Amino acid sequence: MNKRIIPPILIAVVLIASVAALFISKSYSQKQQQEKIDSATEYSTTQIETTVSDGERTLLGEIKEGDYQLYYYPETEKVELVHGDLVKEFNWGWSVKIHIPEMAYYDVDDDGEKELLMRVAAANKTDDAINATRHAVFNLFVVEEVETDGKKDLAFFMAGSSTWQEPFKEKIKVEITQLKSSKKFIQVAMNNADVGISYDDKGMTNNEYTYYAGAYRDNKNNFYTLDTWNFNDGIYTFDEERGKMVLDISVIVQYKEEEFREYIGNINCDITFSNGKFHLTPNTITFIPLDTKIVIDPREGASENWSITLANTSPVPKSDSSDINWIENQFKVSLYNGTTSIAFADLNSKIKCVDTVQISESGVVMTAKDGYTFSQRVIDSGTFTITIEGDDGSSRQIDNTCEISTDKNGKSVLTMTFDTTYDKETLQTLRIKFGV
Repeated sequence: MNKRIIPPILIAVVLIASVAALFISKSYSQKQQQEKIDSATEYSTTQIETTVSDGERTLLGEIKEGDYQLYYYPETEKVELVHGDLVKEFNWGWSVKIHIPEMAYYDVDDDGEKELLMRVAAANKTDDAINATRHAVFNLFVVEEVETDGKKDLAFFMAGSSTWQEPFKEKIKVEITQLKSSKKFIQVAMNNADVGISYDDKGMTNNEYTYYAGAYRDNKNNFYTLDTWNFNDGIYTFDEERGKMVLDISVIVQYKEEEFREYIGNINCDITFSNGKFHLTPNTITFIPLDTKIVIDPREGASENWSITLANTSPVPKSDSSDINWIENQFKVSLYNGTTSIAFADLNSKIKCVDTVQISESGVVMTAKDGYTFSQRVIDSGTFTITIEGDDGSSRQIDNTCEISTDKNGKSVLTMTFDTTYDKETLQTLRIKFGV
C-alpha cells in the first residue's frame, strides 16, 4: 500500500474477499471483453489539458447525479473531492500525472442507493510482455456518505492495486500448461483451490472451467515450448453498460526458447462490495485470450471420421522443374462427397502437379503425380498455412504440422495436419497455401 495516497480522513483499507465457490461463465463475447481489457491495460503519462478551469483549480471529473466534483490544484499538486459542503483533500498530484482519476456512480452493494467509485493510479510500469508500453495500475475506491452523531462525513473503502493477489491465489486454483498432442495450444484450467485437476496422456484436461490461447509461433511456423507462467498486474475497471466493477488479471507466459515472455490474455471477473469489503463475484470468473491468441477449443473435435478425395484427371503437366514449391488454392469442402474427379489443369499454382487431394477431419494429404516431389525447403522455411474461410468473410488458421513422405508406389506425399479434428460442415471453404 502506497502511503502517499492515503488522506488523513475516514478510510477503510480492505482486501478483496475471496468467494467460497467458483463458477465461471462467458456472459459476454470475447470481442466485447477484449475491447475492455485492451483499454484497461495500456496507459501513457497523462497531460492535464482537456479539463475545465475554475480559478486556480482544474476540474478533473464530476458526477452530477451524486453531486461529486474532483478538482486538481496545479500549484500545490493537491486533489480535492467535493460533495456538497464536504471537502476531502488528497496528495494525488503525482498520480494525476500518470492517469486522470476516473469516477463512476453505481449501486455496488444493492442497498438501493448509488455509491461513488474512483479509480486512481497507484503506479506506472513498463513491461516488455505487455506490448512494451508503460501502463498504470490502480487503487479502487468506494465512497459512501455516512452520518455519525448527526455529523455527515465521507467513508472511503479501498482495494489496493495488488491486494487481490493473496485471496485470489488462496481460493482459486489456476494451472497453465501446453498440450502434448499439439504445442499450438496453451491450456488455462481454473477451479476452486480444493478441486484437483487431472490430465490425460495428451496433456488435455476434462476440468469444467478450461480455456485456450495460442502459443507463440516463429516465422518458420514452429511453436515455442511453455516453460513458466505468472500473473502480472490486476487492473480495476468500470463496466458502464452493466454498472459493475471489474478486475482484469494479465497472464504472462515464458517460453524455453530464448526465455521469451508473452502476454496471452486476462483472467476477468466482476467485483462486488458489501459490508465494507470487496468480493470476487461468482459466475463471472473467466479467462479471455487476446484477439491474436484466440484458438478453437481442441476438446470440441469432430463428431465422426470422414474424408473426401479430389482426383486430378488432367495429364502430367510439362514443367522445367519437378519441385512442387507453390500451391495456393481453395476448396469448397461441402460440395464434395467420397471421391470426385476434377481437372486441375485450369487451376493456378502447382496444384496441377498433384494427383490427389484428400481432406479429412484431421488434415490434408496430397499425393504428387509421377516425376514430381514436394519441396522440403518450403517446410524448412515455414511458408505453409491452412485456413478456414468463412462465408461471413472470417478467416482462421488451423494448420499444425507439415511433413513429406513417400508412399509404397514411390510417390511424394505431403501431409498437413489440423490443430484439432473438424466436422465437415465446420471447414466451409478450405484455403491451402504451400510455398510462395
